Amino acid sequence: MPYGHNVDSNLHFRRKGIYVKGYEEIANSGILWLITFSAIALVLFQVIVFLKKSFSAGKKMGLDKKTLHTAFKVGSVSAIGPSMVVVIGMVSLLIVVGGPTALMRLAYIGNVAYELLAAEFAADAYGVTIGDPNLPPEVFSVTLWCMAFGCIGWIVVTALFTDKMEKVKTRLSKGSNASKLIPAISTAAMLGAYGYLTAGYAIGLDANTVALLAGFFVMLVITFIYKKKKIKWLNEWGLTIAMVSGVCAAAFF
Repeated sequence: MPYGHNVDSNLHFRRKGIYVKGYEEIANSGILWLITFSAIALVLFQVIVFLKKSFSAGKKMGLDKKTLHTAFKVGSVSAIGPSMVVVIGMVSLLIVVGGPTALMRLAYIGNVAYELLAAEFAADAYGVTIGDPNLPPEVFSVTLWCMAFGCIGWIVVTALFTDKMEKVKTRLSKGSNASKLIPAISTAAMLGAYGYLTAGYAIGLDANTVALLAGFFVMLVITFIYKKKKIKWLNEWGLTIAMVSGVCAAAFF
């Protein structure tokens, strides 16, 4: 008998005479909402601090207010596209782990694919199906731990080696060809990162491939038009337009 079938129709059950709340009641409990709002408040505080420091650093570098405001506006508009993707993906995660956890995880990590995969690993370990309304609370608890521990790796690596990368950059910048070497390394790193993220979608030959190709060609056209016509709003909204175009193309595939 599957592990989750010992739960009654009210999503409550007893073990050794102790009343235990059901999975859905815990997943949407007040304490989890309180934790979520506290975590999001911390993120918003960090955003404000980083913005202030960014504007301060920009002024020290000699950038005027107009340039700083333009950069802020472009960044804000460009964030709309990725945010829409996260919001759409939140629906599937919300069904699995409830509203508070879905909001908190995506506010911090923003990777729906990773969160769903972590949830599936936890459920598979107990021999149950994720999203089952009769999911035992123990499995839900393991799901949360799996999500948290699974993302610790890149946080630790970043904390330990970010300052080391600055030292590597300083060493590489010494020499006659440094002015050409540093931009080349930065460009190669960006291409490698984006290539790694999109390679799986490119070879999948499915709706994801259609979305990738549609977004790529739309962005290519937008970049070409902007270079020719210098249309300011097109540069600001380019990423969002490309992402929405990719989603729409995949939906009609």
